[in-house]
Amino acid sequence: MTPPRDRAPLHRQRAGHRGRARWFDHCLAVLRPVPAATTTKFEAIAMMTGVTSLFARQESAAPRVGFAGIDLAAYPNLVAAITDPSPSAPRDLFETTVRSVLRGLLTDDAG
Repeated sequence: MTPPRDRAPLHRQRAGHRGRARWFDHCLAVLRPVPAATTTKFEAIAMMTGVTSLFARQESAAPRVGFAGIDLAAYPNLVAAITDPSPSAPRDLFETTVRSVLRGLLTDDAG
């Protein structure tokens, strides 16, 4: 038995009115315990929707081309960053980005 369109899992819904309403309702339910204004919560939802779509687009894009064919001598900061031998700790870039963006949007500056 197929669930009604507005009851399908969020990742399988069409972007119609009911799908959007369910998406926002779900996000607002997740953010219910966050002590932030409703407009701030909507801003956070919008930002995270954008960030998520950028990550998804990046994953499905063609492989990176890099800086082949460019004389990097004119870009000393870029060369220093690319040739930096210090390894960074492995991390989930998407999770780190989501946490940072939400913390920045939903945390009171005073606190």
